[in-house]
Amino acid sequence: MDVGALRKLNRFREILSVLVKNGFEDIAHRLKFPGRDFIGKVRPEDSGINGCHRLRKTFEELGPIFVKLGQLLSLRPDLFPQEFITEFRKLQDQVVPVPFEEIKQVVESELGKTIESLFSRFDQEPVAAGSLAQVYAATLHDGEMVAVKVRRPAIEKCLKTDLHILETIAPFLEDHLDLARAYNLSQVVKELKRGLKKEIDFRCEAHHMRVATRNSGEDSFVHIPALHDQLCTEGILTMELIRGEKLSACENITLNNRKKIAQQGLRIILAQILGDGFFHADPHPGNFLYMHPNRICLLDWGVVGLLTKKNRNNLAEFVEAAAFQDSERVVNLLLAIIDHQPENLNKRLLHRDILELITNYHNTPLGQVDTRQLFKDINHILCSHQLQIPSDLTMMFKAIIAAEGTARGLDPELNIAEQVQPFIHKILVERYQPKELWRKLQNILSQLSILHRDLPLRVHQLIENLGKGEISIQLQHENLHEFQNTLQHTANQLSFSIIISALIIGSSMIITTGVKPLLFGYPAIGIVGYLISAVLGIGLLFNIVDRR
Repeated sequence: MDVGALRKLNRFREILSVLVKNGFEDIAHRLKFPGRDFIGKVRPEDSGINGCHRLRKTFEELGPIFVKLGQLLSLRPDLFPQEFITEFRKLQDQVVPVPFEEIKQVVESELGKTIESLFSRFDQEPVAAGSLAQVYAATLHDGEMVAVKVRRPAIEKCLKTDLHILETIAPFLEDHLDLARAYNLSQVVKELKRGLKKEIDFRCEAHHMRVATRNSGEDSFVHIPALHDQLCTEGILTMELIRGEKLSACENITLNNRKKIAQQGLRIILAQILGDGFFHADPHPGNFLYMHPNRICLLDWGVVGLLTKKNRNNLAEFVEAAAFQDSERVVNLLLAIIDHQPENLNKRLLHRDILELITNYHNTPLGQVDTRQLFKDINHILCSHQLQIPSDLTMMFKAIIAAEGTARGLDPELNIAEQVQPFIHKILVERYQPKELWRKLQNILSQLSILHRDLPLRVHQLIENLGKGEISIQLQHENLHEFQNTLQHTANQLSFSIIISALIIGSSMIITTGVKPLLFGYPAIGIVGYLISAVLGIGLLFNIVDRR
């Protein structure tokens, strides 16, 4: 960890101070963070509240980037206990607003005019205060009421500093904490950074709203606020003001309407995910407004998810294979959509774990399937085999979990499996429609056309490089060490045999000549040659037997 860079950041000192004040001083002590001498000057508050509440309070005090991190964690009930999820969800709206004087400067700077010349009325109290922006009610000079979303002042500088700290600390935490390593904290920070870059640029959100409006088409149940493009910039988003009740505070909605809203609201998200492949990635209760009569308005389109048609088809086939308990096909589809397969992946164990999971849920009625627990079980299997789901599918799972949580808050008896089933069936049926088959054929023909066009040129380049000697072939053998030793040993034995044979032949020739000196009436040199040959031959024989 680049501790030298951290020492230069006053912001890091502030983070340490907030951690200690809220009772987390053991983190800095245990991980040996720089600035531990400063910790002793800060006294922890004896509030008597539990750890979940203290962690949520810490995120609030640390500012926008940590509030956003808490919001991201609130969408991961597959990873964290419910008590933490409950506290993290309180971060959605409970943020201290920036004074109006600072907001006014941002509005006038972005739009290049005074507020009075742009609006006949502009409320000084925000309708909502988020971690990155605040929303105000205003009235145009033609009498239309609008909502003006204003980016918090100096938010870019704040995000840059805090993201730098998180990116620096994350690898260090993964080296020292099993929990950080298990949940790939560095990847969480990367995902947070990528999402925030788009979320603080309101031009991206405006584009998302236009796409969502186009996709909703004739659906009379869902409403996307209309934009005022001339009053939209990178830091300002002006749209129609929607009067309604947030689903997070729906006490005034009748029970029958709650059930209908829960069913239709979940259907909207599922239609976006499995139908359009373009979906609202943060469907928590605060982003739904109930409009009379029986309409839902979706707010805050800063973060959206994209799902390719191929992935949607794979998901549908995955569900179909699981329904028929075809674990082998489930494993193949799972491996087809993940980002990375480790070299030491044990497919047999993965197959066993998947089959066990399918068996556990196969006899469970659809209405009793706990979606959160199902996703948690799937995530546990993936983590145990070091498999990672792509970020787009992770975002889809989070959106489904959040949408289900919102819907169950209105109707605890809602059956999500029954809501998903028609969309899965539609995808599976569409695979064999003439239009879809013709599209796949066109793709194949297009790829063949590209291959037909590029292949002659590539072959020509290959031949040229071969003629110039610019192509080299490198062969690398594996597991041949034992064979090499055997071959060398055999060659040595053969050499030894030739030497022994030569000694025997030479000694025999000397014996026949009668050359002196004599030993027992025979030439002594010949007899010595025989003795040496006998010793070498016996040694070679023992070596062969021992080798076998």
